[in-house]
This record gives sequence, C-alpha cells and structure tokens, in this order.
Amino acid sequence: MVALISHKFTVLVQEAAMTKHVMPNLSQPLITSLVGKQQCNIGSLEAKLQASVAVDWRQDALIVWALPKDIEAAKEQLNDMCQGHK
Repeated sequence: MVALISHKFTVLVQEAAMTKHVMPNLSQPLITSLVGKQQCNIGSLEAKLQASVAVDWRQDALIVWALPKDIEAAKEQLNDMCQGHK
C-alpha cells in the first residue's frame, strides 16, 4: 500500500515538474516582436503557449518552461511564430 502511494506521488511530481527549452541566438527585433516593447505582450504569449516565458537579452534568447506534456507544442508554436516574423 505504501509503495503504491509512493509511486503515485512520484508520478504526480514528475508530471508537475517543468521542462526548460532555450531558443538561442534570436535577433533582438525578433524577440521584441514576440514579447512586445518592454515585454508588454509576454502575458499573452504565455497564454498562447501554455508556458512560462523569460527573455535573456544578453544571450539574445527566449527561455520557455512548460509541463513535459506541453513543451513540444510550445516549441512548435514558438518556431512557427519566429518563422512568421522573419
């Protein structure tokens, strides 16, 4: 019984853990077009991607955190958005 509860807890924690994806070497104008000037559109971008988004201006990169089940869809959507802005 304890092993079953322990296993279910482990699975639950793994499902709730966020996965990180970094999109490096993006141009600053491209990043600005995605997140908005002064990052004013970052909330709507996060809602579209079902993920948390951060910008690393020093590395010209977007960092995306999402649940493992959502990370691939978020990466595809972000890649499509980047292609649309180029």
